[in-house]
Amino acid sequence: MHAEIRRVLAPRGYCIHVMPTPAWRFWRTLASYGVALRSFVELAPQLLPRSWAREEPGRLVKIWDTMIRRCARYCLPRRHGERGNTITELYYFSSCLWRRNFSSNGYELLHEEPMGLFYSGNYLMWHLFPLSMRGRMARYLGSATRLYKVRPLL
Repeated sequence: MHAEIRRVLAPRGYCIHVMPTPAWRFWRTLASYGVALRSFVELAPQLLPRSWAREEPGRLVKIWDTMIRRCARYCLPRRHGERGNTITELYYFSSCLWRRNFSSNGYELLHEEPMGLFYSGNYLMWHLFPLSMRGRMARYLGSATRLYKVRPLL
């Protein structure tokens, strides 16, 4: 990625990266359990037999399979990046590691700051929170992303 950015960037140009933070990874993982619970509650009425019809066992197998898959997907969240896992991404998304990554790939860090917006990446009631509230939440719960302005060293 860095080589391609260097190739297409204008001379003396810079690049803006908006990268996830450990706060985002933490809250996304935590919120995924709420999404799993919501999914279970939505499917729960369908998990019991409705009749003694011949097609009923097939319907039950499908709905139980759907429920198990959804809950597993949300209770065992996958990594977001290219390496590590949900836990190690708390480290991989740290600003000290991003700075080291840019430096070791021949980039000068010109500016860095939190984006000041809180979100978890899961759709768990976030439609209820306007952007202004998410900005206030970021002050206490951490910004979900961090901005890095970098340019290749000459």
